[in-house]
Amino acid sequence: MVIARAGTPVARLVAVVPEKRKRILGRDDGIIEVPDDFDAPLPPEVWGDLMP
Repeated sequence: MVIARAGTPVARLVAVVPEKRKRILGRDDGIIEVPDDFDAPLPPEVWGDLMP
């Protein structure tokens, strides 16, 4: 897209392409811990009034 003033181009808008960063496997190792019971059902007291 070209922006013009009185028919004279004064600016051109172009898409900015973000730079791709290489992903490093294991970079966050030790920062986040997932408990063994992560996918276990939640106890009823957690649900409260959300479940009938």
